[in-house]
Amino acid sequence: NILTSNGAGAAPTFQAAAAGGSNAPYFYAHLSADDTTPGDNAWTKVKCNTVAFETGTTYDETTNYRWTPAAAGKYYLYGQVKCTSDSSYKLGEVWISFYKNGVELITMSEHKNENTSYNRVPAMSALVDMNDTDYVEFWARMNYYSGVGRFVGGTDQQTHFLGYKLID
Repeated sequence: NILTSNGAGAAPTFQAAAAGGSNAPYFYAHLSADDTTPGDNAWTKVKCNTVAFETGTTYDETTNYRWTPAAAGKYYLYGQVKCTSDSSYKLGEVWISFYKNGVELITMSEHKNENTSYNRVPAMSALVDMNDTDYVEFWARMNYYSGVGRFVGGTDQQTHFLGYKLID
C-alpha cells in the first residue's frame, strides 16, 4: 500500500499500489574456464558458455554465444571480461564491444603502455532498443606484447554477460 494525501488537508489514506512490472526476459551467463583463443590485437567473441539463469532459452551458450530476447523493448546490457597475458606485465590496450545483429553497437577501451599491466577487467553497460528477433553479442580485443592472451573464466565468474528488459 501507498500512503496518499489529497493535498487539501484531509487525513492521508492508504491506497493499493499498482502492480509491478517484470524485467523478463533476462539472462546471466559467464565463462566457465579460461579461453586462450584470443589472438593478439584481434576481435574475439567472449564465449560465456554457462548460463546461471534466464527466462526461456533466449541465450545461446553452446554455438553462437548470443542473446535474442524474443520480446521487443528497451534493454539493459552489461559485460565484463578479465583479460590477461601470461607474460609478466605485457598486456597493452583492451577493447570491449557489444554487437547488435552483427554490427558494432558500442565500444570502450583501456590503454596502457607495455610493462604496466598483467590483468585488466574492463566492463561496460548500454541501454539498447531491441525487437523480438534482434540479437546481441559480447566481443573483446587485447593487444598483448608477448606470451598468450586469455579471457579468464572459472567459478569466480570474472567474465560475464547479462541483459534484462526495462520495465515499461
